[in-house]
Amino acid sequence: MFYICLGANISLSAKLDGFCREFDLITIRPYGSLNHRSLRARRFSSWKKSQVGPVMTLRPIEVGSKSHVRGMLSPGVTLGDHVFVEKLAVVPEGAQISDGMYVAGNSAVVTGKAPSMKFENWFAGK
Repeated sequence: MFYICLGANISLSAKLDGFCREFDLITIRPYGSLNHRSLRARRFSSWKKSQVGPVMTLRPIEVGSKSHVRGMLSPGVTLGDHVFVEKLAVVPEGAQISDGMYVAGNSAVVTGKAPSMKFENWFAGK
């Protein structure tokens, strides 16, 4: 509710168990669930790549409806509906994951279809 009052695009039915730094760049659709301690929609380039110094890049992150995220999302990630991101998975920058996929690993890859369990169990973290 706090982020919604600040103007974030987070559904009232979404479950957020973490801290959103750039809340105005985060979209969590209805019944989306995010169980990671921190969500950042920014990254910094190194001194070597820029003539003027490090540059901060901002990219939006979108979590589809009824998606469950236990791992880390990098800037620019778009998750479709009913996507399950496993714990310790790191979804790389700019990745677009289709509806109904199961994502695991570091760097995360699609390993199959999301498990066919009741959504209520996903949302409860079981």
